[in-house]
Amino acid sequence: MYTSCSKPGCTDPDASNYDSSAKEMDNSCLYDLEGEWNLTSFILNGQESSSLYSVYRFTFYQDGSYYAEALPASGNNGQGGDWIDVWGISTLNSEQTTITLQNQLVDYYNGSGTISNSDYANYNISNLDYNNITIELISSSNPSISSLTISMYRD
Repeated sequence: MYTSCSKPGCTDPDASNYDSSAKEMDNSCLYDLEGEWNLTSFILNGQESSSLYSVYRFTFYQDGSYYAEALPASGNNGQGGDWIDVWGISTLNSEQTTITLQNQLVDYYNGSGTISNSDYANYNISNLDYNNITIELISSSNPSISSLTISMYRD
């Protein structure tokens, strides 16, 4: 008697753990975050706030570092400048279900130059594929943020 087997695994060829012999997607795909990601949605404290930014993007590097840059639509970052640039370290858990972003440096373009910054945020990853990521705030060092959901696409 012949029975067919479907081998579960990652069937997405863009995933870092793609299994060409897998016949049934089992949601085990893992993705490399390296590259530039641009904002599609920014929901801050329950309010859609994407329009607050003309530019909002993250660049993740292979060594775990990141560079984030934002340009408020008003042209005023609230610190006496326009752009906000942040450099930090990202920590992605092995199942790719959470990510921590730990700032190290920030530049507000206000004449002070780059300054130390230790703000952090922990996020659940609610959606991740090669082209899209959605993260939802678990906790952060900023008490004014009670909830934050960010969706981005890979450029």
